[in-house]
Amino acid sequence: MFLHSFYVSLLTLQYRADHNSLEYTLKLVAHDTEKALSLATGSKRFSFEKQTSSVNDSLLLQYINTRCLIEIDGQPIHPVFIGYELDNEELYVFQEIPVATKPKSVSIYNALLVEVFDRQINEVIVKGLGPDAGKVFTRELRYQQVLSK
Repeated sequence: MFLHSFYVSLLTLQYRADHNSLEYTLKLVAHDTEKALSLATGSKRFSFEKQTSSVNDSLLLQYINTRCLIEIDGQPIHPVFIGYELDNEELYVFQEIPVATKPKSVSIYNALLVEVFDRQINEVIVKGLGPDAGKVFTRELRYQQVLSK
């Protein structure tokens, strides 16, 4: 069993004018995410190594898309899933958000893992839309405007 004293996720949104998109990279601790998915699905033990990829994709996306919501210029956005990668203890989730024009505002609801860990901290960084903008989300502070022009 893995124990650690810090519970942190990092979501980076990188604006790519050449692709008309925001690249979405979410970094989570793998075993923390497995615990959250076990609770969410009622499974005794969810494991990325033991489940098939299509099962993982579906469960992981359902979990993320109900706990991390993004608004661009006041409109709810549904990212396009690209995939995920397990790298030792870290889980990276890659998505893309198509945008027609350069976003002026980004608001986020981020409640990832807060139902599992009281001290969970979720950091969000937005890059490429001016100076980098970042916010910290907690169990008590789940919704914030990260960027406003």
